[in-house]
Amino acid sequence: MNPNRMSIKTKRRGTHIHLVRASSQSEAAPEPAVKKQQSPRAKQVSMNVWQRLLLMLGVLVVGVLFGRAVIVGSLTPFPVAAFAVALQMRRGTALWLATGLLIGSVTHMSAGTQPLMLASMLISFAIIQRVMKMTKSFDASSLPFIAAAVDFGFRIGFSAPLNGLNTYTVAFSMVDALLCGLLAYMFMQLPQTIQWNRSTERTLGMEEWVGILIILASCLTGLHGIAIGRVHLEPLVAGYLVLSLASVGGAGIGAASGVICGLIIALGGGQSGADVAYLGFAGLLAGVFRDTSRYVMGIGYWIASSALAVDLLGMRGAEGAMFAAAGATLLFLLTPKRMLHQLARYVPGTTHFHNRQLDQARRIKDLMTSRMDEIAHVFQDLSSTFHETSSEPPGLDPENVTLRTIDTVHFDLCSHCRRQRDCFELKWPETHKAMAQTLAGIATNPRMTVAEMPDVMARMCIKNDQLLTTMKQARHMTALEHAVQVRIADARSLVASQLDGVASMMKGFSQQLQRENGDSVRQEKQIIDALSSIGYQVQGIEIMSLEEGQVEIQILEQHPTGHDECAKLVAPLLSDLLRETIAVRKTEASRDGSYQVVTLGSARKYDVIAGCASASKNGALHSGDSYTTVDLGTGRFAIALSDGMGNGERAHRESNAAVRMVQQLLRAGFDETTAVKTVNSALALRSQEEIYATLDLAIIDLYTLQTEFLKVGSVATFVKQGRAVRSLTGNSVPIGILNEIDVQTITVRLAEGSFLTFMSDGVLDAVSHMKDPEEWVRFQLERLDYSDPQVIADLLLESAVRAAGGVIRDDMTVVCARIGPHRPQWATIPIPEVPKLRNPRRKRVPTHPANAERLVKL
Repeated sequence: MNPNRMSIKTKRRGTHIHLVRASSQSEAAPEPAVKKQQSPRAKQVSMNVWQRLLLMLGVLVVGVLFGRAVIVGSLTPFPVAAFAVALQMRRGTALWLATGLLIGSVTHMSAGTQPLMLASMLISFAIIQRVMKMTKSFDASSLPFIAAAVDFGFRIGFSAPLNGLNTYTVAFSMVDALLCGLLAYMFMQLPQTIQWNRSTERTLGMEEWVGILIILASCLTGLHGIAIGRVHLEPLVAGYLVLSLASVGGAGIGAASGVICGLIIALGGGQSGADVAYLGFAGLLAGVFRDTSRYVMGIGYWIASSALAVDLLGMRGAEGAMFAAAGATLLFLLTPKRMLHQLARYVPGTTHFHNRQLDQARRIKDLMTSRMDEIAHVFQDLSSTFHETSSEPPGLDPENVTLRTIDTVHFDLCSHCRRQRDCFELKWPETHKAMAQTLAGIATNPRMTVAEMPDVMARMCIKNDQLLTTMKQARHMTALEHAVQVRIADARSLVASQLDGVASMMKGFSQQLQRENGDSVRQEKQIIDALSSIGYQVQGIEIMSLEEGQVEIQILEQHPTGHDECAKLVAPLLSDLLRETIAVRKTEASRDGSYQVVTLGSARKYDVIAGCASASKNGALHSGDSYTTVDLGTGRFAIALSDGMGNGERAHRESNAAVRMVQQLLRAGFDETTAVKTVNSALALRSQEEIYATLDLAIIDLYTLQTEFLKVGSVATFVKQGRAVRSLTGNSVPIGILNEIDVQTITVRLAEGSFLTFMSDGVLDAVSHMKDPEEWVRFQLERLDYSDPQVIADLLLESAVRAAGGVIRDDMTVVCARIGPHRPQWATIPIPEVPKLRNPRRKRVPTHPANAERLVKL
């Protein structure tokens, strides 16, 4: 080993530190003095050391206070409970806590503490826990019972030889052990407080704050008997704690903290009910003055404490309480506001707590938005990649087939022939021409024989039978290979379209999360003020969107009465504020019924009522036609009708698959063009056989009645407004035939009271003997003056069957829909003095598809 090099292996991580001894030349040359700067890593280590020292010092102080704590004269349940939980959850602090417990017990022996018994308890509990862990029989849930058993056993063991084993000793030991177990269980419920990590901000509930107050008040009992002059530390620190919590939590938390601190101080040897009374009343009064200045709070606390102490204890007995209240007020006024604001972030019900929750919600929303944008970009890039690689394979042109077939024949047959050089080198043009003629003949007559081969090919080749067989097989394999390439290209195109649609949806979700982000706080406050003006209080409001026709607001109701106030009061009030009808969409109640989340949104201006009539060919069980009517949940309503190829179960399966896929894609958020193209590709790839289906799709905007018709291989759709009937036709081929289809979109602005009639080709085929079947349907719709679409569908189908002489030659389906006004359940509640919500982005722009062929105005 090099003598100038030493290697040191650290014990913790096994890393090597190499120390290189300088040479004689480097030792002789003095290095310039350079001021070394402490690295960030060293600073962090230094800070961690100081934090650990402060933590250990705090644990030691808490241990001293718990070791001194005595309640009801001689009960000391705190030490064993605190040590048990520390040994389980923060083993590194257990030794420091035990040292503090013993020091506190020694310094307060006059109050009844027994250091020797306490040391025996701590050592025994540590040994029992160690043995149980070694035998793998220890469970964290059994820790309170073990602590209670150790406390009870040693108290009986130490008290029996001195006082005898009587009823009082057993009862006294049982009460102390029971309190020890309860305290251990309570300490275990606060692991986030014991194992605090600043990097994770956590919201504390009211129950946890009550537990923290009990722990802090228990520590205060360790200050009993300690005084500085005429000021006792126990009521001083208790008053400071109550005053601080009242300043951030208000009257409720102030009174609760005062009662808890006063009760535990009274159990520890205080003035019994007097401590509970004046601390609770002072905390209540201080919380009432929370919205004023800190000086008013402090003066109010001191006056309340002093007045009640004088009334309960007399002038001479109240001097200590008055001095303690003055000291607590002085400490409170000297406390930096920043510390109180930081404390308020974790106290439920405070403004800072609410703002902190809003900040967390906004951070989560921003994080989700950025992640959605990133995922959308990833899907967009993947879609572009598939689009680039999904180019159409070369077609089966004669020259391409000839060259590929010649290559295959040469490799399989001619490469072993003795005349290979003559055919493929010396006479290559003649060979190419002869083979091309032969392949052209095979294309015309796939069953060509040797006798039917071209003469030039028969004279050139000495293996005509083998050549003809090989050429037929090669041409067949070329066609199969091309079909496979077409399938692969179609699959890539389908995947690219799907990825593109997913990317569009992700971008839409991201934009929806970002929508109304700037003015939402002001608008939420405005809604809360409006509800308060009519005497209705809610726990919280969150605005998701305020766009016209797409309003979405969530309201949190605590302790709902079950009288449906949101539908009767909140929705009509919001209708007046937003100047559009708002309705309750859904209500989600908690399991215990303590609260519910109500989602309100834009109520549709129009309703769609649909009816259907269908008849199968020759009365068969399955019809090849399928239809659906579905509310897409975004203010749009979809009607789809599909006619499968042929009749029977197979046609029904294909048409039902087309309708089902369109419905699922539209509900998922895909636009209608992408949905139709996806269904077309899916049907084309499902089977090698020829499978197709027609699709008649209408998307109705229930706010503007802007309707988009997508007709793919379907017959005419009829629109009736008043007495006038117009027909809409398309020129697209059915889905499932071509790999790529041009989806034609017809945009129509409907009116209230319009009727839409969709039908399969079987209805027109039934009246094909008429001069103009579409004119016959138009005439029937003009004379059917009914408001029920189901009646119109039934009568139109019956008329078609009668016109065909009662013979059903093909599956027939008629779907009729009527556009009617939506009638809200409750009228609007106008409040003139409340300003209306005006959002500059609330102007609704009608959706015009990019590939709309024409706009029909009826």
